[in-house]
Amino acid sequence: MEMVSSRERRIILQLLRSRNQFISIRELAELLHVSSRTIHRELKQVERTLAENKLSLLRVTGSGIRVEGEGDQMEALQEQLRDAVEVDTTQEERLLHLLYLLVEASEPVKVAYLANEVQLSKTALSVYLDALEARLADYSLSIIRRRGVGVELDGEENEKRKVLVQLMMEQLDQASIYTFTNDHEEQNLHQFLQNIIKNQRMTMVEKYVMDHLTKLSYSIADNAYVALITYISITIQRIKQAKFVTLSPPLLESLQKTEEYTIATALSRELETTFSVTFSASEIGYIAVQIQGAKRNETTHRSDPLFELQVQAFIQLVAAAIQLPQLEKDETFTAGLLAHIEPAISRAREGIQTYNPLTEKIEQDYQEVVSAVRQALETVFPTFRFGQGEVAFLALHFASARERQRSRQRLHALVVCASGIGTSKMLASRLQNEFPEITQVSLSSFLELKDMELESFDLLISTISLDQFHRQYLLVNPLLPGPDVKRVDAFIQQELPTIYKKRKQAAPVKEIPAAFPTVSALDSKLKELQTLTAVSRTLWNNFMIDGTYQLQTDLFAHIDQHAAEHAVIKKYGTLASLLRQRDELGGMGIPDTRMALYHSRSTEIEQPAFWMMALSSPIIIKGMDNQVMEADRLFILAAPDNLPLSCYDLFSKISILILEEHIQHMIRSADHEALSKELAQLLTAHIQQFTDHLGG
Repeated sequence: MEMVSSRERRIILQLLRSRNQFISIRELAELLHVSSRTIHRELKQVERTLAENKLSLLRVTGSGIRVEGEGDQMEALQEQLRDAVEVDTTQEERLLHLLYLLVEASEPVKVAYLANEVQLSKTALSVYLDALEARLADYSLSIIRRRGVGVELDGEENEKRKVLVQLMMEQLDQASIYTFTNDHEEQNLHQFLQNIIKNQRMTMVEKYVMDHLTKLSYSIADNAYVALITYISITIQRIKQAKFVTLSPPLLESLQKTEEYTIATALSRELETTFSVTFSASEIGYIAVQIQGAKRNETTHRSDPLFELQVQAFIQLVAAAIQLPQLEKDETFTAGLLAHIEPAISRAREGIQTYNPLTEKIEQDYQEVVSAVRQALETVFPTFRFGQGEVAFLALHFASARERQRSRQRLHALVVCASGIGTSKMLASRLQNEFPEITQVSLSSFLELKDMELESFDLLISTISLDQFHRQYLLVNPLLPGPDVKRVDAFIQQELPTIYKKRKQAAPVKEIPAAFPTVSALDSKLKELQTLTAVSRTLWNNFMIDGTYQLQTDLFAHIDQHAAEHAVIKKYGTLASLLRQRDELGGMGIPDTRMALYHSRSTEIEQPAFWMMALSSPIIIKGMDNQVMEADRLFILAAPDNLPLSCYDLFSKISILILEEHIQHMIRSADHEALSKELAQLLTAHIQQFTDHLGG
């Protein structure tokens, strides 16, 4: 394999490790500690590398991406990547390096010199120059290439500074935008960028800026603060090279009446002494414009009727496009947007491209909202140029309003696992903790699913594959780790339009007066209570801790033998077979613990059972996240398939019990007496809860 970038290598290896699961761009970015935009840019090369190895990248909207192909091809690629030579410089770093060299040059630069500086062949350099020229299109800049003469950057000085600030901010953000304000080197930054920071003495510039910005009557956003430091540092360097900017007299005269100009003047005088440069009135004016563009809470145009009409039209256009009613009643939205939009317009008027570190996530998570905001801005403010980051900031206000409206919805989720008694309860508990809008959760086993009316549920969420059912669903880890929480959030957002449409089409439900239970219904409830009590007694009487397992013994065979000896099954091999079938659907080890919950529900199971195995040494098993893990505390939960619903609810509660923090020391010490007491308390509470509802 040819040389690959460190980032490309890490992306492919992560995809290969997750080959049986979809992974979203955002999850991948978080795992690799880069931005979503970075992942998008690398994916083209990733796809080329996969194609060279007879593999492909499958993209499914709402699910993510995964590698497709033969298993042996994937294994071969993994081996190649382990031996591949890494190239650490990314395309974005090279583009910034090229731009910096061209901005710094006072005459055309020879192709050979550029190629050598950025470590590219002349052919590759031409491709990079094309890519850079595309990035410069928004800044009225162009790259002129003349054979035998060299390469030069053509355009206004102010535009050169703006694009340099923008590209530097993107790189600084990927490594931590605050790196240069601390007195240490950032290892994630490319060496040439570290040199720029040192040569321009950004740390010293930052100290002066901080002192003077405290005199402003308002605060500025953190990312705008860093962009301001970057702009001033570049300005100092350009003045030293006799490269200046000029403002028109009317605009300069207007600026000189502002508090930002007063602050910029005082700041410039101190910088002149320290850096031995002279700031012209226009240079000070441009610094004042940068400060104005960084406003966070000022709304000086609020009293302008035309401005307010434009803002109202903008809000109405976006709200109509994304079907978001009654925005005027959302005070949080109104206050937030009005505080942001005036400085946003100020920045757009001056052509300032604000850097937004959340742009990639906002564009990915709220694509529809971003598109609507961009279209509305072009319609209402056609003469202004709003940058990508600015559009994302504004879109976030609308997205947050939609989230608040959504949080007032009441959603009914169906949660599915293989048996309906194990991991589904874990997942249901996590869902209701994380998503208050999920007010009702129903549990189902895989086998029960075929008899259910799936369209009666708002959401279908499962711990096992449900591809054979023709209904949108989300496959997640039963413990719902951080990345899966975000995937559920995105899934809800994706499904909401369908949910709203179904509810509008549904016939209104007639209210039926509550009726007293009939004698037959009460009799049925009493019989169910009798069964529940018997099941509870069986579980408690037979709970034990098995410490006899030998490592060389087949695990499922050992569990099966115990079950047969205690009349849980009639025929040897029954439970072993059931557990092997369940294990094929997904692992049963509990991630980030040393425990596993082996569970099964079947007509072949004669009586319910729950016990624990305490192993002297850990064994290697497959976890619920399909990753290999060690476990030395194994719980077995077996249930017949002909019991009432209250019994299965009890089994689900038992599966949750083993995760409770206060009993972990009992599990580790294999304290049978203490665990039996905890089980008894759970059984008693469940029976009491059932009897409390006998009349309803």
